[in-house]
Amino acid sequence: MMNYQIESKTEKGRKKENFEHNGDCCGWIDEAGCVVLALADGVGSCADDARASKTTCDLFLEKCRMALNGHKVLATETLSKFCCEIDPILAVDNDMACFCAVVWYKSEEKVTWLHVGDTRIYRYRKADGLVQVTKDDHGKPVNIKVNGKLYTDHGAVVSATPINSAIGDRGCDFHTGSFGFLPGDSIILCSDGMYNSSSFNNDIEALLNEAGLEGAIRKLTTTDDDDASILVLRRNITMDVEIDDLMEHFDSYQESIPLNALIDRFANELETMLVTDFDMDRMEKVVAIMEKQKLYPEKKRIDGIFTEAVKRYHAMPEGEEKQYFNGICQRLKTILTYVYKH
Repeated sequence: MMNYQIESKTEKGRKKENFEHNGDCCGWIDEAGCVVLALADGVGSCADDARASKTTCDLFLEKCRMALNGHKVLATETLSKFCCEIDPILAVDNDMACFCAVVWYKSEEKVTWLHVGDTRIYRYRKADGLVQVTKDDHGKPVNIKVNGKLYTDHGAVVSATPINSAIGDRGCDFHTGSFGFLPGDSIILCSDGMYNSSSFNNDIEALLNEAGLEGAIRKLTTTDDDDASILVLRRNITMDVEIDDLMEHFDSYQESIPLNALIDRFANELETMLVTDFDMDRMEKVVAIMEKQKLYPEKKRIDGIFTEAVKRYHAMPEGEEKQYFNGICQRLKTILTYVYKH
């Protein structure tokens, strides 16, 4: 398993017209021992929200790339300076964008962040759950008017909470800070079209525990009426604990270890067993726990494990041992079938 993974998803609001573009944009760079994540949400009332978000992301990442190539440290002051340089470029076209970014030097156990508007940064840690790091830049709620009259829904006046700070407003009022980022932690950057989904918290926690982050992020639900984007950086844990100790104290381990790390450890054990002289009883126990605890590897990996198990089965002489191993193969097939269906 890689030491870290980066995945993203961005899609246009489903209620938008065909000619309208996605007003969100996200991207990252991963070079020179540093990862930079950036996500922008163009303000809907500006001249061109899609242009605003793309310009912000592209310019910010390019400035970061140039700084890294010049061996400059991406400190909070540097990130704010970059945004102050982008601000007038957006303003001249009457564009504005909410924006957030994270910088992680891979040799460090912390990240630096910048934020403005109502995009959000979250950190996920198994012991703490999902925690919002940033605070939305919102003004006071205002009542919505249509043709000079208050807009109501089933008799209730509909209000909106406006953004009071963004890149392009010439205010250059950005929030910065840092927080710990340890193995097993994840960082989530997202726009309001993503976090306003009613199932957001539960969906994100389920996503970050999945073995296959790329496939899981595609299944995230979003709001219907807004563009939605999410950018995830997950630090993985490589567990070197003995499998017997892990099986004996599984409940204790799962309280602090992300599910994807447990899945990886059990999958590693199976792969090792299948290419060595394995203990049949021990293998059956490993597979039984994977099935019971729903430790499902990603499709490609479980497919490879099952294929190797079938090869071992056909190479075995007829007898009780082969029949015993057939039962293990059937359990692996059950896991494989579940993974492919989901």
